[in-house]
Amino acid sequence: MFEPWLKRITIISLSLLCLYVIGGFLGVPLALRHIALAKVNDKINGNLEVERFRFNPFTYELKIENFKGKTSEGQVVTSFAQFRFKLKLTSLFSDRYIVPLLILDQPNCNLHISQFGQTNLATLFKSKKPSPTQNRDASFTIPNLSIEQLEVRNAGLRLCIDTGDNSFKRDVKNISFEVKDFNTDASQDNPYRLSLSTNKDEQLEVTGSIRLDPLSSVGSVSLKSLKLADFTTFLSMAINAEVTSGNLNVFFDYLFRPLAKEPQLGIAQGELSLEKFCLATSVDNQATHRINALHMDGFFFDLVGQSMHIDSLHIDGASSLLVRDNKGEITLIQKANPQQANHKSPINHPEHNEKNKRHKHVQTRVIAAGKDIGEVINKTIKLTQKLGRNNNDTTTNQNPIAINLNECVISNGEFIIHDKSVQPAVKLGVKDITMTMGPYISPEEHPLELNLAMTLAGNTSGSIQLKGSTLPAKPFKSTHLELTANNVSMPCFAGYSVAALGYAPTDGGIKAQLECHINNGLIEGSSGLEIEQMQFGPRIQGSDAPHLPLKLAIAILKDSNGMVTLDIPVSGDINHPKFSYGNMVTYAIHNVITKIATAPLSVLSGIFPDGDGVEQDFIEFEAGQTSLPKGAAGMLTKLAKIMEARPGLTAQLSPSFALKEDTEALGELLFEQSIAALIAEGEDRNSAIKKLHKSLSKKERAPGFLPDHKEMEAADRKSFHVTQADLLKLAEDRARTLRELLITQSGINASRIEINAPAESTSTRVRIAFDVAKN
Repeated sequence: MFEPWLKRITIISLSLLCLYVIGGFLGVPLALRHIALAKVNDKINGNLEVERFRFNPFTYELKIENFKGKTSEGQVVTSFAQFRFKLKLTSLFSDRYIVPLLILDQPNCNLHISQFGQTNLATLFKSKKPSPTQNRDASFTIPNLSIEQLEVRNAGLRLCIDTGDNSFKRDVKNISFEVKDFNTDASQDNPYRLSLSTNKDEQLEVTGSIRLDPLSSVGSVSLKSLKLADFTTFLSMAINAEVTSGNLNVFFDYLFRPLAKEPQLGIAQGELSLEKFCLATSVDNQATHRINALHMDGFFFDLVGQSMHIDSLHIDGASSLLVRDNKGEITLIQKANPQQANHKSPINHPEHNEKNKRHKHVQTRVIAAGKDIGEVINKTIKLTQKLGRNNNDTTTNQNPIAINLNECVISNGEFIIHDKSVQPAVKLGVKDITMTMGPYISPEEHPLELNLAMTLAGNTSGSIQLKGSTLPAKPFKSTHLELTANNVSMPCFAGYSVAALGYAPTDGGIKAQLECHINNGLIEGSSGLEIEQMQFGPRIQGSDAPHLPLKLAIAILKDSNGMVTLDIPVSGDINHPKFSYGNMVTYAIHNVITKIATAPLSVLSGIFPDGDGVEQDFIEFEAGQTSLPKGAAGMLTKLAKIMEARPGLTAQLSPSFALKEDTEALGELLFEQSIAALIAEGEDRNSAIKKLHKSLSKKERAPGFLPDHKEMEAADRKSFHVTQADLLKLAEDRARTLRELLITQSGINASRIEINAPAESTSTRVRIAFDVAKN
């Protein structure tokens, strides 16, 4: 038989055990439901419901089953099937809490963010009564905790965001998060794995490790099949465009150690691929920005060191539209209207702005390893802001981000250029764009090599190739480019031609070889142009372009095959305050046209391959003479050859006479002709002079009763008066002599040789000029 005291002890022990068991299995769940849960529901606007609380007093495992959080309207915002928490009792008496098990099974959240950034989740837990003033200095220090198994299983999230013009919705499913042997010790690495998928077959997987030193992490991220079109509502807040398609895949390793002795913040070993991307824009109502495939390999970005490296960037099948408005501003994608962009933005909401004012410096008051986790956030924000300043403020930027792109390859590209700054507006299509470029190293002064080829399409034709090198950060310091163009149609460039020349081309194809060198702001270049069948229409009314002898210059340059060969030197100084590329090119063209029209023979001398060109633009006649002077036959032959080679030209002969020289010579010529006629009749010279003298009037004869032979000859000579009409006829006869020789001996059509009205001058020349043939 038991001793009475032993019996009492046994009964008491069994009673306490029963009370412990009953209190554990029944009391704890009742207390949680009717005390803890009730108090929470009394304080918040929403309502929390739990189907079942379970507690095992022997294993110290708590289970909460079928939890639901509802708003005051009865909407279920958050729920989970089961929460399991297990505590090792003996750890309560040591310096480390040990949790063998912490599992959240099938949690779900229906998260809605309003246009002002408010969430239904915050509404659910919002306090019914104002909270008493809390001690801002109070902080929570993360205890020394060890969780042997930490898991979130099969979670789900239904997300709806209304901050953009259109609602963004996404169902996220199969969310799982797992950490084995999690430890809050600052020196402990905690490997983890996060994975999820969406109703659009998008997949995200993040693996790595977390350490509280405080709050650092390293790992890798894999994002597959992200449907960019569904995220266009966020993009439309910044630009006036809409992503209509595009699948994105991203893989990279990340480093997040902002407060380490050697901070690390960035990504490495990145790979990115984008397929079937299309960006619809309101510009010209065309969906013009497309990329068939984009691949970026070896991507590295260091936010701390402010450097970025890409091994290779390949873009295939890209097409885009570049628009230049009537003010000359170039637009690829228009920015969103500020009022539209900010209409639904939470940034402009008064409550949001007030919060920003109060929380410029983030303090979470959560302490890990002796440091506020907010310091991690602040450090990351500062590094990001510093990077933003470096990108946007070039005047104060002392340490710009270093970028290294080893190779960029573009293939099968297309481009449309719509330039409204000229009239008529220029619209060009470019296809078959291929380009290799690299390496691009910035901000170092390293030359960038590029090789670009393209074909013109649409209402134009031809091909263009550009190759050379430049300093990307300082292109005006050193740039060397060579451009080759073949069979480029001219009419499509009518707008630029009208702006510079006042005429629009109606026909013509260009073959060009251009070189441009920029050294320390000074531009030197040359262009060799071959233009076939170049034609211009009438001058455009209202054009501000200078009146240039364009058609004459073309007729001078155009050979019998309709080909124009032209060299245009280009020079300029970028440092000049009024410098512009358009003015530089226009000035060079104007100079060339003016030179051709004012000194055509210097240009036409290029017809003669032996270099024996035409050195002067006139033929000098002897005073009083109309016959071709000695040595002028060669000049006439060359002129005939020029006329044959330039069928679009008309020769203009402008004769002149020298008043003194031609008057004297012509009077002498008339005297000798009269004497010669008398000699032909049988008289000798002396008798001819006497006979001529007798025919003079008394007024014209020599003075005296019996003048001698010399006096009679002098009177005879003086009697031949040369009139203005005689001199004009003399000059015109000289031009007729040249015209007849060109017609009869060289076979030049008479309609192509014009004689201008003769005029008095200081010379006895017939000047040779040209005009456009009237045919």
